[in-house]
This record gives sequence, structure tokens and C-alpha cells, in this order.
Amino acid sequence: MADLGFTVNLAPVLDVGAGPGIGSRSFGDEPEVVVAYGRAFAAGVLEGGLVPVAKHFPGHGDTQDDSHVDLPVVPADWDRLNAVELVPFRRAVDVGVDAVMTAHIVVSGVQGLDAPPATLDARFMTELLREEMGFEGLLLTDALVMGALTERYGSAEVAVRALEAGSDVLLMPTDVTEAIDAVQVAVEDGRIDPARIRSSARRVLETKARAG
Repeated sequence: MADLGFTVNLAPVLDVGAGPGIGSRSFGDEPEVVVAYGRAFAAGVLEGGLVPVAKHFPGHGDTQDDSHVDLPVVPADWDRLNAVELVPFRRAVDVGVDAVMTAHIVVSGVQGLDAPPATLDARFMTELLREEMGFEGLLLTDALVMGALTERYGSAEVAVRALEAGSDVLLMPTDVTEAIDAVQVAVEDGRIDPARIRSSARRVLETKARAG
């Protein structure tokens, strides 16, 4: 990857379990196994001169649907999340992972079944990941073109909501120009604070600097 000019690797997958959409990318069904292999994989990525990205926060492994097609549900409450899904991500944040990717899932025991995906929920992306877990790195959405979002939101609205929830990088919106225009309008209308955009831009630049 480095020889081809890439600077970021969207891995390791830290999801516990191999549900549809994750499959063989998962390192296993046990949190500590995922921690061990995830840490080794990330170390190898760093040694190769690339920035690793831990994904899919807060945990995409225990689902029966594929978020590329529809919105998966993780049947977990906070106790389950803290005991299983969040364990590898907490360890990754503790050792200073540079970047994290979001999950287009609903955590039914926390959000209920009618909630927006975790990617668009500040309870996960800001309150949990940033404030409680202390993550200061770059937060990327999973691909915004995926069915879990496109079946419910337009490319403009999903871009704004992802920023509101806490993401820094909007990965693969359905219509890039429409997404950019929507963010600009949201800032002009006062929906998004310009400081929020500046903080994300700074994280992007800091990550680029670390990547050389």
C-alpha cells in the first residue's frame, strides 16, 4: 500500500463476531482475541508507514444484516457493549490509535429500534468516544453511500447529521457536491458552528502530518 502511495489503511476491524457484512474480517468472537490481533495488525500497519483506522465503532460484529444493504441492529444494552463490543475500541484509544471509523448500526438496547444509526448519533460519536473514552484522533464515517443510510436520508442531510454527531471525514457521500453544499448551508444557517468545521479540519491536517 505504501509503495502505491497510500497513507491510510481502513483497518483493523475491531468488531467482535462475524455477522453478515463483517464475516472473515473479524478476528474472532472473544474481545481479548480481537484486542490481541487488532493491536498486532495496527502495529504492522504503522511499521509499514501507514495510518491504521480502527473500525466499526461502537461494534458491528453481532448483527444479522449487512449495512451495505440495510440498517443492521445490534441487540445490546450498555452492559453488553461495555463487556464485549467496546473492549477492543477502549484498548485502541488507550494506546493512542490515530483514527476510528463509525458503524451504520442501531444498538437497540441503548437507542431503541427507531433511532438513527450510530454514525449519526452524538451519544456514541461525541459523548462516548470523544468525551468518555478520550479519543482525540480522526473520526471517519463508514461509506455514506451504503444502504443503511441512503434508504433513510438524502446525501445532503446525512452529511450534515454525521458532522453534527462528531465525525471529521465524510466518506463516500452519494453526491459529493451536494454534501459539500449542504454543509456550507448548515454553517451559514447556524446549524453547525464554524468552530466545529475548524476542529475537524485541524484533525485532518494533524493526521496528514503524522502520515508524512
